Amino acid sequence: MRRKILTILLISCITGTMAAGCGMIPASDSGNDTEETQESQEQETDSAPVQEDTANEAEEIDTQSSTAEEGSEPKQEETTAEIEPAENMSDAPDLPLNTKVENEIYSDQTHWYSFTTGEESGVDYGVIFVNTTPGDEPGDHTVEGMVRNEFGEEVGGGYHFVDAGGSAITITIERAEANTTYYLGVKLASFRKDSGYTLVVKEK
Repeated sequence: MRRKILTILLISCITGTMAAGCGMIPASDSGNDTEETQESQEQETDSAPVQEDTANEAEEIDTQSSTAEEGSEPKQEETTAEIEPAENMSDAPDLPLNTKVENEIYSDQTHWYSFTTGEESGVDYGVIFVNTTPGDEPGDHTVEGMVRNEFGEEVGGGYHFVDAGGSAITITIERAEANTTYYLGVKLASFRKDSGYTLVVKEK
């Protein structure tokens, strides 16, 4: 009888110990899973603001680039026109700003054009003369560029000679008054050979 009681008690103890051990394992695993889930959520939460900041920075860069393009000044476009020059200042045809004229001049001739400034005072203008005659022989095809005001006075000094072979000079009209007419001359001396030239006025 005692042996049966002891056997029953022993079996009960063994069974209880196994049950307790099996119950502890899932509890431990469940705790670890919960901690890993929380860490994963925290990492996702931390990464979200970084992505938002990057997107905002990209939008700001695009906005700045667009603003810079809109604010940039347009380039002065140059056009070419056929304008017949006059032999004297009083009959000089108008040469618009940024308009290039190309002509040939013969010995002992002077070609005249006129240019009128814009609405704004204090602007500098460049009058560009180019000798388009081929070759590089000095003196034979040299032309002289001139700029004069309404009183016939030289502007930018005198003796602006341009040799053949694509040579160029620029006479500057400094701080010009608004709505003022200037006269542009191209002269070829009697001892020179026939030459070609271009003439254009640009705002500096």
